[in-house]
Amino acid sequence: MRLLAPDARAGDFQLFRGDPKLIAPGVAVGAATTGAYFALHNRSVANRMSAGGAMGLTTVGCMALTPMVSAAVVQRELTRREVHEMLANCVIPFVGGWLIDAYFDAHPERDSAPPPVRVSTRHRHRH
Repeated sequence: MRLLAPDARAGDFQLFRGDPKLIAPGVAVGAATTGAYFALHNRSVANRMSAGGAMGLTTVGCMALTPMVSAAVVQRELTRREVHEMLANCVIPFVGGWLIDAYFDAHPERDSAPPPVRVSTRHRHRH
């Protein structure tokens, strides 16, 4: 059974509705930051970081790395929904993404990519 595939449905429920190419980077960064948590928390008795400190540091690391790695994998700008799902999944795995999906389903006007940055080809000449 493929739980993370876009076509895995139970009625209207779908575990992951986004680009399937975004699954691997999210899992990889999540696994890496989980390993980093255990490494920070269990280093040695004298120099170990508290559980809360290690959790906070690795959560922020997950939130910073997941969108960057994902954008590099798909070679495009991520949508607001995709980024917010990634951030929420770093805080509360799986449940965070479902909550963000519910939010964007209730507010579809907010489910878009940020406007493109315009680069002017004209140069102002000062005389």
